[in-house]
This record gives sequence, structure tokens and C-alpha cells, in this order.
Amino acid sequence: MLHESGYPVGIALAALALAAGPATAQELVELPLEDRILDASFPEVYRIGDGVRDWELLTRVTSIGFDDLEGGLERWARYPGVAPGETPPLYYVRSADPRLRKVDRWNGSLLAQVTTSRTLTTDSSTTPPRANLEIGPGPRTVLRVSLDGDAAHEEQVAQATNPRAQGVFFFGALPGDRVAFADTSTYVVSIADPTGRTGHVFVRPLPPRVWDAGTARKFKDYVKESLAAAAAEGGNRAEMLGMFGGLEAFQQSIEEAEFDGPIPLITEMETTWEGNIWVLRIPTRGFPDVDMLEGAVAGVTSEPTGLTAVGPGPIDVITPGGEYLGTIPDLRMPNAFGPDGLVAYVGLDVFDVSTVVVRRLPEGIR
Repeated sequence: MLHESGYPVGIALAALALAAGPATAQELVELPLEDRILDASFPEVYRIGDGVRDWELLTRVTSIGFDDLEGGLERWARYPGVAPGETPPLYYVRSADPRLRKVDRWNGSLLAQVTTSRTLTTDSSTTPPRANLEIGPGPRTVLRVSLDGDAAHEEQVAQATNPRAQGVFFFGALPGDRVAFADTSTYVVSIADPTGRTGHVFVRPLPPRVWDAGTARKFKDYVKESLAAAAAEGGNRAEMLGMFGGLEAFQQSIEEAEFDGPIPLITEMETTWEGNIWVLRIPTRGFPDVDMLEGAVAGVTSEPTGLTAVGPGPIDVITPGGEYLGTIPDLRMPNAFGPDGLVAYVGLDVFDVSTVVVRRLPEGIR
């Protein structure tokens, strides 16, 4: 079977069947191949951090989110592994916890994934002993963090299609204690039920992308140009370059990097307060608009940056039942989704000061 593009749908479905392993009770939903374009003109509601007085200005935004309206403190809950008096491993403390957390706004718990694993070894044959920190990808699982009682506890609620693979893993909460996640290089979004079993699986039969010489060259040039611009601007970003030996050292490491294998078709995925799924796809140029400098710093310290959202690129909007609502053609993924269609974007003004812009989505795609 061929679509108008000439791409065989069976390839994507066969790849999914192989990845999923033995047959299960999963319901496969094939999304349409052709985009249905949505309007991307979201009106601005208000801004934070663009005042003229010092107290109105933000310094560095590391995270952002919308909360209940009163904003009152309910209670404290101790999180395992980061309490005072404990001895967590190096780089595994409050300021550098490798967990990525998202709120399940329907039941009040959190969803989390351990994004990086760290192994600290010491070479005692040298004087003084030399420490070596190895950083790798974390487990490809989603944990539910319950906040009942005085201490939080974690329980696995979803696992990647291929737990031993490396690469992308995106997740988000859905109503009814369900979890949406995307974890393969193809366009596959899976829905796990409260027991952790994968039920619905949504696929779009988009042509696969692979690294070739031309795409790798364009990506390297793109990264090197962005690093040169950061060095020329000075300020915090130029200082961050010094952490990795300066501009030339960073650019050289990018130049020597090798790329092969598939390019993930999904570069980010989030869920909205209305329960819809937003899927950011790879731009047509073949690689995402990523900030390698911020990513390198976050990889070492696990400190969230929050300065920019991923993108821009085409964003597909899907309901939890698998209805394709349409595609926003060229947009950054919001830094945060809020009630009544509110979304927040964090950016930098001309003076390198963080500003939060809140916009409102039209009904139908919230």
C-alpha cells in the first residue's frame, strides 16, 4: 500500500511490530500522513520580567509551570536520596538531581524519569588519586512519584519499547492515571494504562530519516556558527564556553563527532491541561534547533536551563483517543502549559534578561 508520497505504510507498522515483541492487546491507530494545517497566531496575554525596575526583572529562569490559584503551601514531603544527612553520590544532590519531573495535574502526583546515570571511579595509582566521572543515559522507564504521607516514593508505571536502547524518550501525564510516551526513532506514541500495560499506540507513516554526509555537514556548521555567535556576544554564554576549553575546543569536538543511524522523527512531546498530546517533529532540514552549549552544561550539572523551548518545527496535536486534530506548521514547544489554554514561553531579550511570555491557545487544540 502506497500513499501519494510513495512511502509504504507497511514499513512503519512492521517496525513497530518488531519493536513491540510478542503480540499483546494493543490497539494500533494509524494517523493520516498528510498534514492538516492549524493557525499558529496565539494572542499574548501578559509578560513577566520585562519591567523597568530592578525588582521586576528576572535573573535566570531554570524552570516554569502553572499551579492551583491560591498558591498556598500545603506541606513538605521528603524526597528519597536528597535529604540532609544522607550521602548521595557526586552530582546527585538537590541542585543536580538527574530526574526530569512532570506534574500529573489530574491526581496530584508527579511523573519522573532518571535522565542520566553517573558512575564515579577513582584511579589510586596516581598522586593525587584521579577521579573520573562517566555520564550515560538513565533507565528508559517512567516513575510515578506519590506524595502521600511525609515522604515521597516512586513506582514504575511505564517502560520503553526497547529498554536497552539508547536515544530519545519523551513522556507526559494523561487523565485516568495514563502516561503517553514516545521512545523510538520512528513516529510512534504509546499510551500506558494505570497498570503499566501499553494500550493504544499511535503511528504516523512518515518517511524515516538517517544521518548522511550532507545532513551531518549542515548540522556541524549550524552548531559551530551558533557557538561563534555565543562567543561574540559575551556574557554568560561565553563564560559557559570556557567550561569546555573555549570556542575552538568546543568547535573541534563537534567537527570530530560522527553521526550515523536513524534521525528521530520526534524531537519533543508534551501533554496539555485538556489532555491532548503535542508532538514536535523534526524540521525538514533534518535536525532540530538545539542549544548544544546549554545541553552540555546540563549534561554535567543536571541543572535545568529553561531559557528556550525546543524547536521550532511542525507540532502535531492528537487527542488521547488517537484523533489527529492538525499540525501547527512552525512553532517552538511551549515551556509550560496552563489552564484555559494558557502557554508560557521563556526567552531572552536584547540585554540577555529572561522574559516569560504567556499566550492563549484557541479552543480545539488545548
